Amino acid sequence: MTIPKHLLVLLLVLSLTASRSVYQNAPDCNGFEFKTETTKTPDRDGYSLTVTASGGMRPYHYLLLDEENSLVSKDFSINVYEGLAKGRYRCIVSDDQDCTKEKFIEVK
Repeated sequence: MTIPKHLLVLLLVLSLTASRSVYQNAPDCNGFEFKTETTKTPDRDGYSLTVTASGGMRPYHYLLLDEENSLVSKDFSINVYEGLAKGRYRCIVSDDQDCTKEKFIEVK
């Protein structure tokens, strides 16, 4: 039996959340947010995406999914992705207190 990719991604996100410290009170996100910047990679095919998080509590955890909900990287500490094709990506960033932000990014 094969588990669909979207369920694997959901299980991965849940396991990342469960593996961090448990807080009795709701987390204080303290201005947690992130920005993205997409640039054409010079002399190479593809694009580069840089995700910059701020506020909240470090360390930050980055998750980038392509249009088919496949992981772009299995290293959740990486915030720079290179060699991306044009398309729509889903970026999810969380901090150490489980504050989570998400946005869709169009690489064109």
